[in-house]
Amino acid sequence: MEYFKYWIFRVCKNLYLDFLKKKKEYSSETGLENILFSNETPLDKIIESEEKRYLYNLVINLQDSYREILILYYYCGFSIKEISISRDITEGAAKTILFRARRKLKIVLEGENGL
Repeated sequence: MEYFKYWIFRVCKNLYLDFLKKKKEYSSETGLENILFSNETPLDKIIESEEKRYLYNLVINLQDSYREILILYYYCGFSIKEISISRDITEGAAKTILFRARRKLKIVLEGENGL
């Protein structure tokens, strides 16, 4: 239940911030210029989305505890404290699991890229 509370608050906050950003982008003249004259091409956006998808698939294939903490921290924006509360562990344990998950992901990435 604690996880749901943090999740719903985070979703609402992110939706509100997205709304403000969109409103600001279209209301200011310089924001519109930045959108129209961006150096980023559609190909750049596709490549970036493919890289994100690839990384997300690697995260999904990690063991459950590593996958969960990486998703909560990076994709849901939870703090270490929020993760520790939602998983009913200490903050130190959450930091340790996050460190190990990052290390495991790094090993997988280096193995995939032949480094």
